[in-house]
Amino acid sequence: MNGKHHSVLASRPVWATALLSGILCWSTAAYGQKTDHQRMFPFVLPWDDASPGPVNLSSWNEPIGSGAARVQVGPGGHFVVGDRRVRFLGVNLCFGACFPTKDASEKIAPRMAKFGINVVRFHHMDMRRFPHGILRRGSRSSRELDPEAVDRLDYLIHCLARSGIYTNLNLLVSRRFSRHDGLPETIESLDWKD
Repeated sequence: MNGKHHSVLASRPVWATALLSGILCWSTAAYGQKTDHQRMFPFVLPWDDASPGPVNLSSWNEPIGSGAARVQVGPGGHFVVGDRRVRFLGVNLCFGACFPTKDASEKIAPRMAKFGINVVRFHHMDMRRFPHGILRRGSRSSRELDPEAVDRLDYLIHCLARSGIYTNLNLLVSRRFSRHDGLPETIESLDWKD
């Protein structure tokens, strides 16, 4: 097969697709049918909506009580709670998102459950001062936690558990150590990832 013949054969699917697309567009316009754009409608997922409906999966989650069994790795290598296998669909909350107001926590947890989320990882909350992190406002040390941040985090975890959502609490992610933590001043030359 020569190169010219091969390129003609290879281009046939492209020409056929272009021709078919043109015919479909012409027929849609000619017969007054709605185009895809005209059939579109707003699809909004409000951040605070936990209403019942066909996309509400919150019934898949069971509330997690204070005496609930912990998540462990079972004999088959899968996550289990007691003797029941658990699969996780999770999201991250980072920095200031870990400390919503209590009113917002009451809405966030049920909405997450509505969309099938059953675990939240709290990540990078140890890098900044409240309200962008858990470190105490006005302190130079990274060893002091802000009381309001801790209170908000605790309440959000409570709301998540009530909605059957587990918590993965990352305690050391991006904390910057300093001489104000009682460490040698040379600690400040390290990058936060070190």
